[in-house]
Amino acid sequence: MRWATAWGLVVLLLLAPLSVHADSGRDAPTCASASAQSLPPTLDVDDGACTTVDLGLLQPGDVYAMSIIVVDDAIDVLFFDQNGIQPYELGQSYRSSMAQPASTESALGALEFHWKVPPSISAKRWYMVLDNTAHDGDDGQGDQGGGSSTVSVSLARLNQAYWTPFNDLVAVDPGAYEVLFSGDELRLDAGTTVVLSAWDLTAVGDVYLQTRTQHDRYLSG
Repeated sequence: MRWATAWGLVVLLLLAPLSVHADSGRDAPTCASASAQSLPPTLDVDDGACTTVDLGLLQPGDVYAMSIIVVDDAIDVLFFDQNGIQPYELGQSYRSSMAQPASTESALGALEFHWKVPPSISAKRWYMVLDNTAHDGDDGQGDQGGGSSTVSVSLARLNQAYWTPFNDLVAVDPGAYEVLFSGDELRLDAGTTVVLSAWDLTAVGDVYLQTRTQHDRYLSG
């Protein structure tokens, strides 16, 4: 009986750390796969599910017109390059590796925007994840599931005009501002016609085209 008791204690001591280690692991999501070249008109993303859309090998600097419509329940629309998606796929913390500001959490309704492929040495494969889960690596932020969503996605590469100094997303925090051009970066002759287009992705902001004097007055309040 003494030997049996001793062996029992050893087994319990060995099993206890193993069970604690298993509980501390993170669940890797199992996402459905889709290709941007063969997307159906709509995608159903059930509660607790996700879909990874392969956007293909994209050249840095190219601009894409994106149209995403989410109905029924909010989801997270996340963009990753071929390296950044790995933490998401492994169930790890991914917030620092998702592309900003293209990634939109708790997205619901229509999202229309132009997205410029971020700079890199060479072309990379990019992915868009439609996430309707409480992912272990989302730090409790964004959508946490709760209901099924229906999503429609379309994207097309834009052939830009010869002179297009800026065509991309800009993120501006509440109470802040962003200057896209300053000094001699945007010098125009009198009579020059400029086409300026802007869309609100989340919240509403103001867009100004100012002379240097007007900008100085803006800064002075």
